[in-house]
Amino acid sequence: MSCSKVVDEIFSGRPWETRLAVDRRSTLRMESEPMMVKTKRKTSKATWIGLTIITGLIVLSAWDTVVPYEYQTEAPQSFSEACKRSPIELPASARDVQMASRSAWMMYVDYVRFEASSADCELHAKKMLPFAEAKPFPSASDSPETLAFEFPPTFPTGRGGRKLDWFDVQNITNGVRFGEGGPGEAVIYVDRDRGIFYYWKTWN
Repeated sequence: MSCSKVVDEIFSGRPWETRLAVDRRSTLRMESEPMMVKTKRKTSKATWIGLTIITGLIVLSAWDTVVPYEYQTEAPQSFSEACKRSPIELPASARDVQMASRSAWMMYVDYVRFEASSADCELHAKKMLPFAEAKPFPSASDSPETLAFEFPPTFPTGRGGRKLDWFDVQNITNGVRFGEGGPGEAVIYVDRDRGIFYYWKTWN
């Protein structure tokens, strides 16, 4: 190669431009790699957080199903004592209160019975279910056989079930009913002769 060609190649700038372009691509690639790593780390962190939340919800649901909340009175309670665990508000005149509550996952059931004057029982029923129509109970459709089959109810427990003998709605001969019951809807019975209030609500 002649000296003039070597000088022309050196001063033409082509080798230096090529090297500069290569250096620029390398620099851009090196700068972009940390950003890709950070993005992957952020995605990985968000994924782990989501999985942790989902796992926690599954564990809580399983725990609630395996270990449900359950409470029953073993004997009639006073107003002050019953207020600590009652699933409903009680009137100040309530006495000899008995209750049973159980909840597990999507199922719950509450039974409450107390004694008071007939007037107080009906007033409290209207307060709890203000839009419910008061209907005579038992009605013509409430045969003794049907009532004997439904009451006293069987309270579901972890041991299979237990009869709530104190929830003796079947013994009402002159009463009134508020509400129709059904899933998520309460029904209240009032025994006008004996002055007894019965509350029942369930969802399963």
